[in-house]
Amino acid sequence: MRATTICDMLSARIDNDLVLKAKVHSVFKNTCNLVTVKDEFITILNSDRKIYPMSVAIDGEGNLDFTALNIYQDMEFILHKRRIYSNAAGIYIDVSEAKKWNSEPELNFKPVSYSSIEKNLQSLERGINLYGKFSFIAPLVMYLEENYRCFNINIQVEEGLEEKYTFIIERFYEFIDLVIENNLDKISYSSRKLIGSGVGLTPSMDDFISGFMISLIYLTKYYGIKVSEAYNLNSAIIRQGLEGTTRASSEMLMLSSVGKSSQLVKSLILALLCETEEQIILQKVKDATEVGETSGTDTILGIYVGFKIVNNIKFNGEKYF
Repeated sequence: MRATTICDMLSARIDNDLVLKAKVHSVFKNTCNLVTVKDEFITILNSDRKIYPMSVAIDGEGNLDFTALNIYQDMEFILHKRRIYSNAAGIYIDVSEAKKWNSEPELNFKPVSYSSIEKNLQSLERGINLYGKFSFIAPLVMYLEENYRCFNINIQVEEGLEEKYTFIIERFYEFIDLVIENNLDKISYSSRKLIGSGVGLTPSMDDFISGFMISLIYLTKYYGIKVSEAYNLNSAIIRQGLEGTTRASSEMLMLSSVGKSSQLVKSLILALLCETEEQIILQKVKDATEVGETSGTDTILGIYVGFKIVNNIKFNGEKYF
């Protein structure tokens, strides 16, 4: 097998140790997740379309099924600057010609006008309604309009919140209140009660918070706010809750707090800030919703709410209560 793309973070990490040992954490159809002795989370992907921090993509065009490769938990992999392999599984991946992917947020963009962004958010709503695969996050987002008059949520979800998730409504509202207030003292405890809610390798609420934090990084750039303000809020959001979720999700949240995301998410946010063609945005939404069962949609909903909050505060001067 041949690697087509490798994250710059992973490449630098391998270069630092020359030879990096890791063991299999979990295996899915599209991904093989590894953990190093230093507890670093690394992912091998079957398509470079979904490249994200600390991952490497092989030339499989999405057709390779990792679950069919006789890979099991705790199996050892060796990562070298020219190859990644497992003798036990008989797997050899040539990474010598893999192109490096930049994991940093792309903040030197040429933005469109605010009125264009408003139109782009309408396109985002249409994309979510067309392609979204909903978890309990979507009903929570819909309910925001009941408490915050200027949210103007246009997401269509046929089913309401399942009974088993109703406990989270007040926690979610509290979190949103504290975000709007920029209350760094209380938000850590509030988010701790949310992080880890849901099922899967990255629980639904974590995906939402991830998208939300990433959007803040880009929107501070758009509005000329010091990026450090977004970093400070994001740092407070994840300060207390990481131990209450999965290993993969904890890593995702730490990266998201500094604006690092998958290429699909990065492309979507840049489209919202820089494009004027609706079809481009709809395609970006469609691509992002294809991640996981509902992970992609939950992340997009976090981005959506981030845009709604910041745009209303900064441009319209709206009051939420």
